[in-house]
Amino acid sequence: MLRCFQGFTLALLVAAGVATPASALVIARTSPQSSIQAQGSNFQVDVYADFSVPAGSTGLLGFGFDLAYDHSLITLVAPPQLGPGFTAFTGPDGDGLGGIAASALPGGSLLLATLSFHADAPGTSGLVLSITPGDLTEGFPLDPTGFDAVQFVNGDVTIVPEPASLCLLGAALAALGLARRR
Repeated sequence: MLRCFQGFTLALLVAAGVATPASALVIARTSPQSSIQAQGSNFQVDVYADFSVPAGSTGLLGFGFDLAYDHSLITLVAPPQLGPGFTAFTGPDGDGLGGIAASALPGGSLLLATLSFHADAPGTSGLVLSITPGDLTEGFPLDPTGFDAVQFVNGDVTIVPEPASLCLLGAALAALGLARRR
C-alpha cells in the first residue's frame, strides 16, 4: 500500500513537472519602444500584444490595461484608437484602453491601440503599461481558459526643445559672447 502511494505521488510530481501551463504569455509592448520628439509636435505610440494561443483555447477575447506617463511632459490628444477586430469598452478607470473581440483572435502580434500625444515640455516620460490588481476589466482573457499571464515591456519618449527655440537660444548665447568681447 505504501509503495502504491509513493508511486502515485511520484507520478503526480512528474506530471506536474512536465505539464505545460494552462495559458501562454502575452507580451504587451509599446512601439516605438523609445522615441525622441520635438516640443510642440504631435506623435503616435502603438501598443501591441504578442502571444500564442495555448492548448485548449480558441484565442484572445479582449484586453484591458492601464498606461501611465508624465502628464506635465506629454498630453493624450484623442481617445485611443483600437486595433482591428476590437470594439471599445470603458472600464471603471475610463481611460478607453479596453477592447472586446467579435470572435476569439488567433495568436501573433496584434495591434491593441494607437495613442496620439502632444509633446508639451522638454524631458523624458516613461510609457508604463500595467494592470490594476482587482480591476476585473483589465487583463487578457482567453476562450475558455481564463486570463492569460502578461509581461509588459514599457517604453519612453524624450521631448527635446523645438529647433526654433534652440536657434534662438544659440543666437542669444552668441550675442552675449560678442558683447563680452567688446
